[in-house]
Amino acid sequence: MKKMLITINAIVPGLLLPASTGLFLIFTLLAISLSACTNSPPSYDLRILWTNDTHGYLSPLYHREEGDDRFVERALREGRVGGFAYIASVINRQRAEMPDRTLLLDSGDTWHGTVVPVRLAGSPVVEVMNAMGYDAMTPGNVEFFYDQATLEKLFAAAQFPILAANFYDNDFNERVNLPNLQPYVIKRLGQLKIAIVGMTYHWMSKVSSHPQWSFGLHIDDVQADIDRLRTREKVDLVILLSHMGWKADARYAGLVNGIDVIVGAHTHDTLYRPTLVYNNTSQRDVLVVQSGSHGKMLGQLDLKISDKRITVFEQTLHPIRIKDITPDPEITALIEKFRAPYKHELERVVGETKTLLYRQGTWQSTADNLVSDALRARTKQNIAIVQPGRYGATILPGPITVEDVYNLVPMELPVYLMKFSGSSLRHLFEGAIEAVVAKDALMAIGANMWRYSGLEMAINLSKSYPDRIERLQINGKPVDNNQFYSLAEFNIFLRNNPEAVEVIKTDSIGPHEVLAYIEEQKLVSPVLDKRLTNQHGHIMSDHEHLHEINEESGRDEFDLETASIYKYHGRLNEAGRIKVSRGGL
Repeated sequence: MKKMLITINAIVPGLLLPASTGLFLIFTLLAISLSACTNSPPSYDLRILWTNDTHGYLSPLYHREEGDDRFVERALREGRVGGFAYIASVINRQRAEMPDRTLLLDSGDTWHGTVVPVRLAGSPVVEVMNAMGYDAMTPGNVEFFYDQATLEKLFAAAQFPILAANFYDNDFNERVNLPNLQPYVIKRLGQLKIAIVGMTYHWMSKVSSHPQWSFGLHIDDVQADIDRLRTREKVDLVILLSHMGWKADARYAGLVNGIDVIVGAHTHDTLYRPTLVYNNTSQRDVLVVQSGSHGKMLGQLDLKISDKRITVFEQTLHPIRIKDITPDPEITALIEKFRAPYKHELERVVGETKTLLYRQGTWQSTADNLVSDALRARTKQNIAIVQPGRYGATILPGPITVEDVYNLVPMELPVYLMKFSGSSLRHLFEGAIEAVVAKDALMAIGANMWRYSGLEMAINLSKSYPDRIERLQINGKPVDNNQFYSLAEFNIFLRNNPEAVEVIKTDSIGPHEVLAYIEEQKLVSPVLDKRLTNQHGHIMSDHEHLHEINEESGRDEFDLETASIYKYHGRLNEAGRIKVSRGGL
């Protein structure tokens, strides 16, 4: 009897096999194929690339994270990080993998923070972002350091929508109506409709001088927006582009229903492991992501979406180490064009530091000790207080340039002299401490303690406001509640405080005074000192819960010395929850 033969053209053209053998081979190869499909990475529907808190750093920098006691050796080995020309190269590479399914977003604190963008009213950063092809941005609090006219020009110049659903006009209690400003935008990528809702810093009224505008949480209004997007527009995904901060974003994710992803900023947290918040009403996990600050990381979130919810995600954080990346030539040329008129001035060496100068410290930092000491010495006041911003490059031991100083204090604002009573000083500093340690993330205004010189303070964090200050001295003597003390500032706006008296605007400019001080001293060596201690006399510097923060953010799970990228992924399980794991799919 003649055996049946089967042709396996799909496997090897023209190959004839006995039927039994052929069928066995087909089923074997089919099983292998199905297994490979099951174990292979999913084909993602959407890629989100994002930046946050770049603070005007068009060029690379050194940047120490809080608590990094080995930074100098790491910096000498790894070199500078960030810089928009280097970020652009990584964006181009990652966007090319999914050219029709990629969004490029920015969550604020972007246009202000270094001297060239500040002198040119933010326009260099907007022009660079236009060239890089951003799709949307929400403004951060430092954007509002510019006046209204400047902001309106920047908004209009951006070739991408500026999103802020909580940006209101005080006179009319309506959303601010400015060109290119909107509460949300809908983007179509293939078959998907993606809604992006913006939330700027909710405490903006406390940290900027724009009394004509108000901000806040506006939970009801934002909920109405998202309900409309879900029901009427039938969007497949809702992204909240937020500048409220990590913990505030996590709270908001539980209060407002229908959000899928929060791309965050403001607190400069690198969330190596995305935070998951379960919203009970919408019965879905909300992904909260943030990629540090100063352009050190490019964030990437790949999503598979089914039935209008995330079923699979993979987060990748790309370190921007300039020794490993070829800069984008177009963005390089743009940045060099903006820097050229100031290059000679900024590269001039004004002195030298024996110690590492950094700003990143919750309670005090070496760079801010230098700035406040310089201001007090130059103005000959009892006290100097400076703004405790999180932004600013790190200066390695060695030469200090003009640009180094402007990277610490970029705003060329006049110095103000004034007086406060001892009682007022105590009240002000109790408030500053409370802002740092506030338990409710939505109510927290500050993050770092005010930076000052001339005072010695011991505080007890186990006590409550307003009784945490246990010792307050000037020149070794207790502060007298009824005596008035002279004070200098230029960037913390204490001059507007109603308790300030004898306020005088001087002709001196803040960073110029710091430069003059360094040139006089020639060699500086600021350190952490006992201007701020706990009740036991121990110097306070880093956050007292830094270890817990590193654990919660996933930082402790990665070897920062060797990792070239940082990956986390998650899948929707049968219970409707996203289960996360370290590594890629």
